[in-house]
Order: sequence, then structure tokens, then C-alpha cells
Amino acid sequence: MTGTEAPFATLFGFPFGEEREIVQGTIVAFGVPVQSASPRRPGTERGPSAIRATSCDILQSYLASPSRTAVDLSNGRTKQLRDFGGSLDLGDLECDGQVSTTDIAQIAQVTAAIVAAGGLPVVLGGDYRVFEGFVRGVDTSSNATAIISFSDKIALPPAIDAPPLPLATLATVSGGGCPVLCVGTNGLQSGAAWEALESIGGHVVSADELYEAPQQALETIKLFIKQNESFVCCVDLEVVDSGHAAGTPAVNVGGLTPEQLIDLLSETDISKSLAGVAVTNVAPKLDARGLTELAAAEALLALLDSQLFRAVTS
Repeated sequence: MTGTEAPFATLFGFPFGEEREIVQGTIVAFGVPVQSASPRRPGTERGPSAIRATSCDILQSYLASPSRTAVDLSNGRTKQLRDFGGSLDLGDLECDGQVSTTDIAQIAQVTAAIVAAGGLPVVLGGDYRVFEGFVRGVDTSSNATAIISFSDKIALPPAIDAPPLPLATLATVSGGGCPVLCVGTNGLQSGAAWEALESIGGHVVSADELYEAPQQALETIKLFIKQNESFVCCVDLEVVDSGHAAGTPAVNVGGLTPEQLIDLLSETDISKSLAGVAVTNVAPKLDARGLTELAAAEALLALLDSQLFRAVTS
């Protein structure tokens, strides 16, 4: 991997390391500091560093305890932060400017190397288009897995040298096919993206459904998870309403609240089936309150719960 120097802060305080240090069964993070292609708003190149810094902040209550134990106020459960063992942060890929097909190929290469070494890849974006490289890398090194995307869109945005890509296209990158679930879809979508999703039998749980029939929507997501053994998951922060998370390349009116997103990720218990995670579309300069990177870090915490924590019984 061609990367930068050690980041100022690593994801959750993981040791900074190199690919040759990857240990079977551990979390391996890397950042992709690319901007969104015009005319989308800039700023996502600073997303990885902002997510890392915030991820360390939200673990302070655990790290301040001699036993690394704290009560999760969202559910009343007592949890202990695990020893990170061989988990690593590889730093950032060397990227320059707006996302390109060269960046996507580089992401696929690094992701494939992590999976081949037995690690669980975690990508910190960077524009939502980085998810293409991530899925290609996972599929190169393993059997086809299901795809869950928490996003207001069912298509990936354009790269500087490539048009928008229907999310359904990623279901067939390995030559086979895999199920796709889009959660939080909101607003206008392209006809081509809808047709592609319908052609593979993809599923959609819209933002409206999550507001109007939340329990039914949750059961749909849980059923999808039950029917599939492993997943690659992307949390695109544009799934959150811009009134709650302003630091994204595009505006989403009527999106989820951060609390809805975190509750969904926690209640669906996807963490034990993860083949990899990408968190994208964090542009901290556009959010003076820092709520976008906070939602991103908390989403990762929920997704990686079983890897990062152990339950403490009284």
C-alpha cells in the first residue's frame, strides 16, 4: 500500500501499521481522502481524519475506566472495550483531488489484500464513489456477499472520469450475483438506477417507510440479514437529513436523524456478519458543529460492536 505518514489520530486508537502486519480476524482501517467530483460540494478529502479524531473522543468514557467498562446509556447495557489486539490503521491512500477510476482501482487493490490476509476492511471516505472500489476488492478475495447501503441514493455519484454508477451494478462485479438492500432512499432517483435495481431483484427501504412504518421497515431489514450469511455495508452520511448533518457533498431534506441511523445499525445486529464496512461522504468543513463526523464515528461503533466490545453481565 502506498500511503501517507501515520495519521494524527488513528481509528479508535488502533496502532498505525502496514499490510504485512495484518492478523487474521482483526479490523484493518484505511482512509481514502478524495473529493467529490464537480459539481458536488468539496470537502470529503478531510473526512478520514475527522472520523478518526471523533472515534477516539467517543471512547473516552471506556478508556477512563481502569477496567475499560462503561454503561451504554442508549440501552442500559454494561460493555467492556476489548483489547484491540492486532487491529490496525494503515493510514491514508495517496489521492490527489477529485475521485477518479485510478483511486477506485487503488481502493480495490488494498481492500483485496486486507481480505486475503484475513482482516476485516474498514474504509474511511471520501466520496461515496469509493464504495465501488471497496466492493470490487472484497469480491476479488471472497465469495459474493450481500450489499447493504444506507444512503439516500441508489446510484453512486460520478468520478471525474466516469459517469454515475447504479448501485445494482456492484451486485455482479464478481461475475455471479448478490442481493442488494438500499436503506434510507429519499428524493429523485435516476430511471436507469431503478431499472438496474429491479433487474437484480434488489430491495429498498425508503426514508418515508422508516418514518411512517418504522417497525415494519426494521423487520424487512432483519429478514434480509437473516437470509444472507455475510455483508459488505456502506454508510453514506448523506442518508442523514442535512439539518442534522450538514457536512456532506449534497443536501438531503427529509432524511434520517442520526438517532434513527444508529438505532437501525444497533437493532439489526449486522456486526457479526460483516465482510467489510465503508463510511463515506463526510465533509467536515461544511459542518461547523461537527455532527456529521460524530454520526459517522457512532455508526462505525454500532457496526463493529461485537468486534470492539464484550457484554458484561452482573
